[in-house]
Amino acid sequence: MATFITMPKLGLTMTEGTISKWLKKEGDSVATGDSLFVVSTDKLTYEYRAEVNGTLLKIVVPEEGTVAVGGEVGIVGGVGESAEAAPAAKVVSAKVPEASVTLPAATVSPLQESAVNVSPKARAFAKARGIDVSLIVGHGEPPMVHLSDAKAYADARTVNATPKARSLAKERKVDLSAVAGHGEPPMIHMADVEAWLAANKVKSSPLAAKMAAELGVDMADLGLGRRRVMSGDVMKAAGVVPAASATKVSEAVKLCENDADARPMTKMRQIISERMTESAAAIPSVNYQTEVDCTALKAMRNALKNDGAKISFNDIIMKACAQILVEMPMCNCSTDMEHKRYIMHSFVNIGLAVAVDGGLIVPNVKNVQVKGLAEISGESAALVEKARSGSLMPDDMSGGTFTISSLGMFGIKHFTPIINPPESCILGVTMIEDRAVVRNGQIVIRPMSTFCLTADHRSVDGADAAKFLQRLKELLENPYLMLL
Repeated sequence: MATFITMPKLGLTMTEGTISKWLKKEGDSVATGDSLFVVSTDKLTYEYRAEVNGTLLKIVVPEEGTVAVGGEVGIVGGVGESAEAAPAAKVVSAKVPEASVTLPAATVSPLQESAVNVSPKARAFAKARGIDVSLIVGHGEPPMVHLSDAKAYADARTVNATPKARSLAKERKVDLSAVAGHGEPPMIHMADVEAWLAANKVKSSPLAAKMAAELGVDMADLGLGRRRVMSGDVMKAAGVVPAASATKVSEAVKLCENDADARPMTKMRQIISERMTESAAAIPSVNYQTEVDCTALKAMRNALKNDGAKISFNDIIMKACAQILVEMPMCNCSTDMEHKRYIMHSFVNIGLAVAVDGGLIVPNVKNVQVKGLAEISGESAALVEKARSGSLMPDDMSGGTFTISSLGMFGIKHFTPIINPPESCILGVTMIEDRAVVRNGQIVIRPMSTFCLTADHRSVDGADAAKFLQRLKELLENPYLMLL
């Protein structure tokens, strides 16, 4: 028997997902545990694995199609089994290249009003009420739209609403025909309009919502459909971005199109672009650097390794950062400019920037401040594996208060990481290399590394950022201090 594959619910707040890539073709055999397709949301990319055996009979939602949670995306069944009786998926939107769609001539010819037989009274009635007579079904032979048909059509679409409901709908620009009323006969009350507004609230980033309020921009007017409204959208709507700059960018893009291979952004790249642009535009960040002598750090890791413990440098650095973040809570807070306050977190959730095919994701280890090195190491390794296999869940990605980005394995000596909103800080870890340093008046060789802290100046002053790095240097050069 054919089985529907539906869009999984990957988190409490998830309402829809985008099929960014199909990993099987129609007709391919499917076994339980096989990777079928990749789901992208505004938080993560997830590789869906089959729960049944069979053959992929039909792909209902194409790549880049977006479908509601629970909506059908494909059908798996036995070899030779038909999928023609399958109902259509609950597709929210599907971006299909125009070149790949061929429509029959009949479907592209609009119904002309002149082809509709309408009585003069019906036509006058429809014109006075702004009704397109081509939408009204007539009767008789040959069919003709009479006044009774026009009145029946208008009555079926008459919206009964209270004055308060109409006033609120007009103020918030709500089409009352989309709102369900209640009672007998049905009547739309103000509570019904409020419920509709709550259910159809425009999705936006916190910064976009704040900027829209300050700049007087109605996000419902941005015309973005179901896409999340970002700060850049609000700035453009408010005219904050100079028209000349926008024109120059547009002209540059047009020039490049002649010589370049234009490739659409994946869902992951879109999210990364939006979040990094939001961070760079909204957060007044400052970068600080210090050099750390890693002699004791390497000795500690080697000793643990000899005892059979798989502890990485990042695990020890994470443990040290958690201790400092408890000591310096402003480096662990989130800045809420909308309400002019700081959100002080009672936990330390440290994110690990993990490079995956096509982008970067940041899962986080929860409550690092109460965990030992072995537990931190185990959870970090598990998150990295889940990230690379596409099996992270929203809970793995949410709730971060601090991020560590390590590029040392690529030979990077220093860099300036970008803060991951709504966090206040991000630490960049570079390579450990032998350098000549002065110790007790003598030039000696030591394994050195540069640590780069980017901090949000709204919550972390320069002196506090310097103290953070000073304390980190102290702990890493004397790791036994973390035992006290």
